[in-house]
Amino acid sequence: MKFGEKIKKESCGKYEDFYMDYAFLKDFVKDTCIGYTLFLEAVNVEFRKVNAFVQTMQTHPTFTKKQLLMYILFNYIGFYKIFKKYDKIRSENRKFCFFEIISEQGFYKYYKQHTQKFNSDIRLVVFDKDGTLIDNTAMFGSWTVKLLEKLENVFPSLLEEEPGKLSIWDHLGYERESNMFRADSVIARGTNDDIRNSICDYIINKRKLVICKNNADNKQIINMIRQEWFDIEVSRENIKECGNIRALFEFLKMKNIKIAICTSDDRRPTEETLRHLNIVVADPPHDKCNYKMSYNHAAINRRKPFMIDYLVCGNDMIPNKPSPEPLLTVCQKLKIAPSQSMMVGDTLADVHAGINARFSRTVGVLSGNYLNTNLADATHIVNSIDNLPELFLSMEHSVHKSN
Repeated sequence: MKFGEKIKKESCGKYEDFYMDYAFLKDFVKDTCIGYTLFLEAVNVEFRKVNAFVQTMQTHPTFTKKQLLMYILFNYIGFYKIFKKYDKIRSENRKFCFFEIISEQGFYKYYKQHTQKFNSDIRLVVFDKDGTLIDNTAMFGSWTVKLLEKLENVFPSLLEEEPGKLSIWDHLGYERESNMFRADSVIARGTNDDIRNSICDYIINKRKLVICKNNADNKQIINMIRQEWFDIEVSRENIKECGNIRALFEFLKMKNIKIAICTSDDRRPTEETLRHLNIVVADPPHDKCNYKMSYNHAAINRRKPFMIDYLVCGNDMIPNKPSPEPLLTVCQKLKIAPSQSMMVGDTLADVHAGINARFSRTVGVLSGNYLNTNLADATHIVNSIDNLPELFLSMEHSVHKSN
């Protein structure tokens, strides 16, 4: 069911006028004469409506806290989807501004305050992959350079740097000399579609290397980029661990804590990466992704492969983070309550996914090797996954002390 139809069904009743007007915002997105500033003003109108409703209903006798939290989450997803739709039609990447914008809204602050319960009895840890378990720059740095050099053959002067003009490197949030990504880099944070949209935005809007008069012209540029596109070749040489993954996983296993990975990356490169890390997945979901998989594991050393409990990937036909669905899917499959679960990731999308799924704790790691970061919404911030055992031991200590 499309979200427009879903929100009509969900909002049916005496409170329907207080849900975000998805159709109204969708019309703004479709009208390409309307710029981002006016679109954002329309979004703020809807924000004010939701904020006012949440503030009023906190003391309303016929509206329970559970209903209010579900109302907030439903509207959160609606706002996120409208930003995604804007990016798809305009070939931009405004959805990355979404997390900072919505974090400042009163209704989402209320949601965080009333959903996150600090439970020290953690039975499940869900990890992001890129920037959390493996280094972003080692995997994506050289690939970014090769891709743009290839695209320059189709779009001459793409890599030219002129004084006073935004370079493609700055636009993508990549420091070529230092081989580092900014925290807002679309390459570090986005999907393949996001990266293509961002390059298209630069070609059409930022540098005006080609003239596009309508959406059909935009799609043609996207298709040209697709034709030159190539996936990252995963090899042991471009996989650099952000910490001692094996030692951490053994520590969690020793404490009878289940382990899952939830990534926006596709399943094929994810499985190749895990194979090189000597990690396998227990009972993989064969029918939940859109490509044919092979599970013949070839160990790269004499150690027995470490078996994690579940894996969710970006093409598994499940909404991606910050939607709570991939995390709740893991909880359901492993029969562990969200209140006994922890999300570990390097971006605000990871943190919000944990909050939206009502996980007990969200841990932001600084190992994404970004030039800047924004993880203030996380319940804990650590340098890398190597700090997690210490975090667990401190949680245990606090429990013993309170007893």
